[in-house]
Amino acid sequence: MLATVLYGALTLQTYVYYQHYPTDRPTMKSLIAVLWIMNTFHMVLLILTLYHYLIRSFGNYEALAVSTWELRIHVFTNCFIAFLVQLFFACRVWRVSEGNRVVTGSIIFFACSALGFGSTTTIKSFSLLRFTQLPEIEWIVGMSLGSTAVCDILITMGLCYLLNRSRTHFKRTDSIINTLIAYSLCTGLLTTLFALVNLATFMAMPTNMIHLTIGFFLGKLYTNSLLATLNMRKDTRAKFGMPDIDMELRKFVPSVERTCHGCGTVASREGKPLEIFMQQTTNLHADSESLGSRSKGKEINLGQNM
Repeated sequence: MLATVLYGALTLQTYVYYQHYPTDRPTMKSLIAVLWIMNTFHMVLLILTLYHYLIRSFGNYEALAVSTWELRIHVFTNCFIAFLVQLFFACRVWRVSEGNRVVTGSIIFFACSALGFGSTTTIKSFSLLRFTQLPEIEWIVGMSLGSTAVCDILITMGLCYLLNRSRTHFKRTDSIINTLIAYSLCTGLLTTLFALVNLATFMAMPTNMIHLTIGFFLGKLYTNSLLATLNMRKDTRAKFGMPDIDMELRKFVPSVERTCHGCGTVASREGKPLEIFMQQTTNLHADSESLGSRSKGKEINLGQNM
């Protein structure tokens, strides 16, 4: 039931995304379409599972001890959804860190590990028909859930650290950075928390079905966090008075200059070059305006708030 509620929210967010951001790149639109299709397929699997146990096998208590092919496929589907979303956020970290291979590579490694162990779990489960046999592949399931949790932690901590390191002490820019950090925490911590709870419940109680409760809606939680990140762009632009056009907050310029009105002197401040988010993720752009010949075409209109 909770998965159904999250699927409804996911479908609404998908509709809002296509309505409000028709100019996004085709690759981003395709990613959202694939995620919606995968989540729809996952809901079909859950419905078939309920039908099997509650309707077709009504009164057959022996059937409760045997897993179905829908439950086995559910594991891979969930892992694949999480994998796509984690790659999406890995692209954000890559842009924010200006191509940091260690951090981005670590995220991709754990995302691939989670998908690999999840796929192995699905394959192995077809030879383990009864739930009482689940402890035989306990370490594989644990590695899949653990890799997912570690990947989420790296994404959340990496984004927050990199964004915080990019502060320029300009009021407008730092306000934007604070907002981006808050969004990263809200979306990242939620998936991280449930991934850790999923891992903890499985490791503590591997023979019961409690961990499946979290697994049923975890994929939809990932997709909703991605869509929330995309759909918040208009509100963020409005909050900071940015024009509602396809702009991108590209880089903090190495040197930003402004003229002190009234005294005619020029002040400058060093900033770290940084791509905050790829265009498809936040599109939090500033209306670029020449602030000096040294930073022409690259600077953000920060002087008006200094």
